[in-house]
Amino acid sequence: MPPRTARLSAALLTAAFAAAVVTGCAGIPAPAPTETHQGEATVSPETVTGAVAAADPRITDVISVQVVQSGLARIMNVAVAVSGDEPVSTETVVNIAATALEHAKSDVQYIVLFVRDDDDTSVLLDLTDAAAGLPPEVDYRVTDGSLEIIGADAAELRGR
Repeated sequence: MPPRTARLSAALLTAAFAAAVVTGCAGIPAPAPTETHQGEATVSPETVTGAVAAADPRITDVISVQVVQSGLARIMNVAVAVSGDEPVSTETVVNIAATALEHAKSDVQYIVLFVRDDDDTSVLLDLTDAAAGLPPEVDYRVTDGSLEIIGADAAELRGR
């Protein structure tokens, strides 16, 4: 294959893979609770939703709770709307994440938080300052519009 054709093929393959990742991630529906061999649900988004809604006074809506399996890791995505003009505090982030973890019926290795303004839910709020106040043993990453807590543990989040 001529070098130009090889480069073009590689570019097209890369673009196709990127498109599959982007469209696949955007279109993943919330999975139904899965069953263990004992018949107990391992994840119940409804239980987590109710608990998160009551976890912090700033929360006005729990937009979604999704749990997905990615390789060996179980990832919980939580999107909420909050009221008020002040920045999202570390306390609010801890309340959301720790409560979600405490009410999951199975281990979750990552939790990804999306916090939106309740006046305009298309606006994702910056969680950089809130993340900076997390306990030092909590491993996290702030991305555009989300806070990823890696190796999520509710006790560590609460500083216990």
